[in-house]
Amino acid sequence: MDLMIGVLRMGLIGVMILWGGLAYAGEPGAKGVGGNLDVQYAQVLLTLAEARLEQAQQQNASVPGVVRRAQLDSLLRDVAVAKRFGEQAQQHGKADWYTLLLAYAEAASSSAEADWNEVRRIEARYPGTFSQLDLKIRRLRADLTRLNAARGKQLASASMEDRQGWALQVLWVEIERLQNRTLQLEGFR
Repeated sequence: MDLMIGVLRMGLIGVMILWGGLAYAGEPGAKGVGGNLDVQYAQVLLTLAEARLEQAQQQNASVPGVVRRAQLDSLLRDVAVAKRFGEQAQQHGKADWYTLLLAYAEAASSSAEADWNEVRRIEARYPGTFSQLDLKIRRLRADLTRLNAARGKQLASASMEDRQGWALQVLWVEIERLQNRTLQLEGFR
């Protein structure tokens, strides 16, 4: 169940953020029926993040521990990122997609690091819980997301082309994570 939530949460939010960032790169503050599309997007993103957090909390209330602490922390970070994005869109009337992607990359890095630390603690307490390959993949994922966030920070004053290249890198890292989760889910069939 935890894996399914992770796939849905990160997959959908990641694709929405990245698609939005690339689609709106040349049209900040685009207006449509009902007002500013960036502000509307930010509102939906926040509502979705809050709903996912509530869902995970309800699942843990029904079956304690079904959603791990690292996953809950990740969902809390998603809510915080969505709130910051919404505040920025409201203040400026347009979305700063680079800043959103950077916040997402930093949240993904924090989540991957928390996951790595959690599985290490579990493995130390209950040796053999995870395969050596699974531990290696989780450690490498933490390394990859940390490097990706650091690269994003380096591009703060870079050209739009460099930033868009990095946005594609964020997408590639997310695809890699989803592929790994899909393989894990297929193992449960």
